[in-house]
Amino acid sequence: MSSRVQTPQTPQWYAANSEQGTLLTDTCHPLRRLRRLRTTVACLLLVSCTDPRARPGPPQVELSFSPNLVVKSPGSIVGSLYAYDGDGINTIDVAIRSSDSTFVLDSLVSPADLFQITQSLAYTVPKGMAIGTQIRLVVRVTDFIGFSASDTAFFAVQDTVSAVR
Repeated sequence: MSSRVQTPQTPQWYAANSEQGTLLTDTCHPLRRLRRLRTTVACLLLVSCTDPRARPGPPQVELSFSPNLVVKSPGSIVGSLYAYDGDGINTIDVAIRSSDSTFVLDSLVSPADLFQITQSLAYTVPKGMAIGTQIRLVVRVTDFIGFSASDTAFFAVQDTVSAVR
């Protein structure tokens, strides 16, 4: 039967198992299980508390114009462009189209600053455009990873300036 007699000083899980010949501490020690569980939980908490790795994403693009901008023909459209990307800005593409196709402009810009740009925009509206003609200005920014983002502004010709004779 049992080769050892359990004494009150020896806990049950330290006693030898006579049938298998191994110590119970190798297989089912409750304190060892508890320590492993606490260590596992502590490691999981430490891993979950770290900040996640930043994921690449598209650039930020913002066009801004004066709220009281009145577009005249002939006249000008004046505003500013802000773009930012943590991976680096590759190109800035500006496209302007009027609804009657009299005002068409395409511009491709390589920025001087690699990550952030604030630039003023000024475009001359040609003469002869009718009141109510729609003008669309689109700025598309592409980063070095290949993500792109755009911002669009719409205007309408509100006044024409006639030449004084």
